[in-house]
Amino acid sequence: MKRDIINEIKEIKSRNNDIYEEFYLKINRIEKIIEDSQKLNDDFIQAEILRYSVINIVACSEALSRSLVKELIDNNESCFTNIKKINQFNNFKIDITILTAFQTKTITIGDLVAHALSYNNFEDITSNINNLRDSDIIEELKKFQRKYLYERFNEVLNIFKNNPNAIIKSVKEIFKLRHILCHEYANNIHIDYSETIYNLENFKIFLECCFVSVTEYLQPNYPETQFEINQNAKNNFEKIEKEFLELLEKITNSFVSLDGNEYIDKSFFLKSINDWKNYAEYFASSMSVKFIGGSMYDLIYYSNMEEVYKSKIELLKKSFTL
Repeated sequence: MKRDIINEIKEIKSRNNDIYEEFYLKINRIEKIIEDSQKLNDDFIQAEILRYSVINIVACSEALSRSLVKELIDNNESCFTNIKKINQFNNFKIDITILTAFQTKTITIGDLVAHALSYNNFEDITSNINNLRDSDIIEELKKFQRKYLYERFNEVLNIFKNNPNAIIKSVKEIFKLRHILCHEYANNIHIDYSETIYNLENFKIFLECCFVSVTEYLQPNYPETQFEINQNAKNNFEKIEKEFLELLEKITNSFVSLDGNEYIDKSFFLKSINDWKNYAEYFASSMSVKFIGGSMYDLIYYSNMEEVYKSKIELLKKSFTL
């Protein structure tokens, strides 16, 4: 039976919210259940919890890696161009259903490529990122210099830089163990508790480092202070607003009679745009009103303005052929 790729991607997206928030939430749950199992003083339960944790963290790695690949392709032109370097995708067949999904913006090219790739081991994850970026993520992590306000980033980067071979070994061990647990009964396998806990922590550090590295690649020196974040949100909105105004000018300059009979009333159209601008401001204000007087107000206000303007740009592009 032929796979319904589009539906597979849509279902995956429907089961997840913000992938990075989901990642940390899942990781924290794994750590919490291990911590709770240690209080039970029951070797059997502890062993089963470890099995669950190994399988679960590898599932996290696939979801996170898929999301990182998507972000690279959808947000960086060089990465998009480098899709051809990924052997796993070279034989992928694009049919009319997939083309329609692109046209209707049901999925992105990043969604499709990320869904088609494998993330079954350390080599899969790193090679996917390396091929897209034309660089070696492991070598870059070894030399990473930036200091972050978010101390956890500094912590995981320093741990990796101080002992990269141990981290990589742990990642490979977890993948190997996960394969055994998922594809064999493995009742006779001995899982060393302390070693597995150590490997799980290193696996988490590796995934966090991948996240930091890709984020830094897509947004070099991205803002960290609330002032910087607010200013960045305002700048992003102003870029979208400029795009909107340029598109609006092209549309209004193109107004001519259609087939000699039908035409678009320019004054009515511009009035609808002005009314829509009022709506956009009211909507953004309604979403940010509870933050008035706080440091996050500008972030919430301009982020909502940006999203509303993006939606309007898409609608205008669909409505008018320029």
